[in-house]
Amino acid sequence: MAAKKTVPIDWEDLQDAFETGSQEVHHFLNTSTGAIKTLSDWDDAADEIEDSEDDLAIPYISSREGWEHMQAFTETVKEPRAHASLERAIHGKGAFRRFKDTLYDLGIAEEWYAFSRAQVYDLVVAWVEDQGIRLRTPQPARPEIPDLQAAAGLAEQARRLDALADELEGAVDHARGAARLLRAGELARGWAHSLACDGHMRKAGRLLDEVACDHAEHSRAPE
Repeated sequence: MAAKKTVPIDWEDLQDAFETGSQEVHHFLNTSTGAIKTLSDWDDAADEIEDSEDDLAIPYISSREGWEHMQAFTETVKEPRAHASLERAIHGKGAFRRFKDTLYDLGIAEEWYAFSRAQVYDLVVAWVEDQGIRLRTPQPARPEIPDLQAAAGLAEQARRLDALADELEGAVDHARGAARLLRAGELARGWAHSLACDGHMRKAGRLLDEVACDHAEHSRAPE
């Protein structure tokens, strides 16, 4: 077996090239110098590089592959509400933007970026092996993927707390409005605000029960 050629390039630089290429912009790795050359479809030097034995075309992540990464990430999110939100986000026009917005709404954007880096890492490892080369710097460990279930669960608990705060604020506003109107003798409007306050408090009570259950589940110490 022929010895692998050592290419003077750092791992991070090669992984960045994988992540920044596109259908219009192509990266090439020169195996002699370790330089990464970037060309567009309309660049005159494209044919010269493609004919060079030292220049290897670095694959880019296609839109289809990017969507498959989003789908794979969605499957790892087990919290029902978060999973359903991501499923809706990745289908239809504008899926990439909608998916990113949903990640931030759920509070799991950092988990997605870690997952995505791990996917790219796997692609780089396979490509380097296929090309029969090794890089100047040692291959780093695969990026760790955070506990997505715990992250999504905490994000859902935060959402419930926000909803609870909104209901309590609504209850306070209607309670004060009812008190003011009843003092002024406007009984009908006063009682209407009082009923609205009661509705907010009932919703707040249900949310408080859910928050208490979530808190008990997440704070239960492992045996």
